[in-house]
Parts: sequence; structure tokens; C-alpha cells
Amino acid sequence: GSCGSGGQTGDTSELGSYFANVSIHNNLNPRFNHSLSFGHQAEQGVVSNFTESNYVHYQAGWDVIRKVNLGFFASFVDAKESGGLFAEHIRYYTIGLSAGFQLTQKAFVSLMYQFTKRESLSDESQPMDLTGDANLAFAENRVSLHLGYAF
Repeated sequence: GSCGSGGQTGDTSELGSYFANVSIHNNLNPRFNHSLSFGHQAEQGVVSNFTESNYVHYQAGWDVIRKVNLGFFASFVDAKESGGLFAEHIRYYTIGLSAGFQLTQKAFVSLMYQFTKRESLSDESQPMDLTGDANLAFAENRVSLHLGYAF
């Protein structure tokens, strides 16, 4: 892909990059499946012209008993923004668990827990606040309830 330079971010860099994704899926047995994918991508930026990232994702699903599924997922993303006033080098670490139940032939419910840690590795960003704090790292705990219906 390619992105042009310019805009109001102070970023004059141009992108000439590639997209790559490799995925490996395995059904260990009729009840357990898992997959591993890794790759490189570039996306249009918000505070810079573009963001390039390398990633690794793993997920596993286990049909414990009829209509009940447990899941696990983990991922790592290393992302670099192209430049500008707020450009960062960021790393995301994510792990999570899920449990799902098939209520009827068409309806299901699942509960998910996800933990994400974000690290800001560069000191290039200077947020426009009164404290001048450049530390944009955080940790997030997320619990989600999903209800679904297939038409």
C-alpha cells in the first residue's frame, strides 16, 4: 500500500509498504481447535500519516460438552506511527477467556474477559495537557456479555 505525505499532523513521511498474513489452523480433535496467525500491515493514521504494525495472534476453542464452548486468546502487536507531533512506538499485549452457551438452535450467549496492556516505548509524544505527561501506557480489564441470534 502507499500513503501520501502532508496533512496537519507535522508528518511529512510517505509510505511504500506491504501487507502479509500467515495463518495456521488446526483441529486437534472434533472438540478442540486452535489457530496462530502473524503478519505485517500498514493502516492510515489518526495523529500521523500511517501506522505500521507487526502482530502475532493465537486463539483456541474447546467444546467442553454439547452446547458449551470455552475459548482462550492471546495477541501481541508492535506498532510504529510514521511521525508528527504525537508519533509513538506502541506495544499491546492481550490475553482473554470466553465461555459460550448455545441457548437454542439460533440463539447463543457468551461471556468474555480480556486484559490488555499498552506500552508506549518512545518519548516522542507530548500530549497537549497542562501536566505535559508523555506516559500513555495503560492496562485495561474488560468484561463483555454477548447475546446473538442467527436468522
